[in-house]
Amino acid sequence: MRILDRESAAALDSQTVQKGPINFKGLMSNAGKVVADFLSEELRIGKGECLLVICGPGNNGGDGLAAASLLRKRGYRDISILLVGKSKSASHEYSYFFRQCFGIRKVRLGSDVESLFNRASVILDALLGTGLNRAVSGSALDIINRINESSALKVSVDLPSGMPSNSSDPI
Repeated sequence: MRILDRESAAALDSQTVQKGPINFKGLMSNAGKVVADFLSEELRIGKGECLLVICGPGNNGGDGLAAASLLRKRGYRDISILLVGKSKSASHEYSYFFRQCFGIRKVRLGSDVESLFNRASVILDALLGTGLNRAVSGSALDIINRINESSALKVSVDLPSGMPSNSSDPI
């Protein structure tokens, strides 16, 4: 397995799209499929498990939405999506996968977040990805702490939120 730093990951995404035939929506779709396959086939998460998908407004969150949508289509019924961050900054690709998540409970911060964490047997962390380049604070830091404190099985898209892709020290 090859591990990429932040700049290399961004460059690879751009090169892939430029050389075609895939676009950024296709990249998110592929990432969502890989995550959904990993949960259902590698980890053998049962369709009756309670999944909490935590999505930030960036591409990592879009990957999480794509995975949630696909899992729903595969028969997983107890899925909740916790939306963290400003949806106004979301990309067109993110918005597309958000719309694909019809029939899935979506919750914004300020709702009863505690009950979501208490019920979850699996947490899919799609909050922050390889683009993180600053210290985490505010509601994102609060959610990362809740993820870390949870007894649920945790699976991260790209890397655990709060871990920079260029070092091993959390920021």
